[in-house]
Amino acid sequence: MVLVKVSRITGMNDPVTGTPGRLIEFTEYSTIPFPGDEMTRSFLSQLQAIFPIQSIKELWTPKLVLFLKENEYLQLGIQFEVNDIYEVTFEKGSIVFKRSTAER
Repeated sequence: MVLVKVSRITGMNDPVTGTPGRLIEFTEYSTIPFPGDEMTRSFLSQLQAIFPIQSIKELWTPKLVLFLKENEYLQLGIQFEVNDIYEVTFEKGSIVFKRSTAER
């Protein structure tokens, strides 16, 4: 099982048939404890306040990209939204998405 976060959803047409569809990009999601003493954490917190950067506690790695035609997206039965977190399990030739209770 791996945690993934929906990072981007783009509407696009199938390059072969021209059928409308959606490109859904997922990144691996995990929260890691941040090492360091109080002074280091304070410094990084102040740095984040000055420069709008992604949370230092989150580790992001590209993981999965799906292109689904509109009818396939509807058949899947999942309403993906950016920042949603899912548990993805690979079992016996299938990929299973389950909404996660992890923090956003």
